[in-house]
Amino acid sequence: MSSANQIALHGDGIRVTYYPGGTGPVIEGKGRARLFYQHHATSMTFHDEDVTEEKNEGLGRTVTVTLSSIPDFGSTTFTLLVPEIVLPDGTDGPHASAHVRTLGITRISSTTIAGPAGPDTYEAVRLRGTASLVMIPD
Repeated sequence: MSSANQIALHGDGIRVTYYPGGTGPVIEGKGRARLFYQHHATSMTFHDEDVTEEKNEGLGRTVTVTLSSIPDFGSTTFTLLVPEIVLPDGTDGPHASAHVRTLGITRISSTTIAGPAGPDTYEAVRLRGTASLVMIPD
């Protein structure tokens, strides 16, 4: 059995491609990509220093990126829940894959110069796609 090095997901206008272990394609001047995020006309690329990963009992791994942060106004983050993924036996070669269903959670927090401006709001989106073992060029 082998582990996936690319997880491509989509749902409700959001597309996310996550590269566990930072194995994504090289972006000139930035290094390897860790996560690509697209929501309607907004496309963003995140690298190691932009991504927070945590192992959570019962949830698998959470992968969080900051989509926007404006001092004295607020911030928006996106968290991807990454379940434990093991590719099925007999799929050790290039292009091995498994179907994935999970959630992406967008958190919006508002702040003022005096501190928090109210409770955070959360929006969960169902995501589906494929976890794959692919050849990624250097």
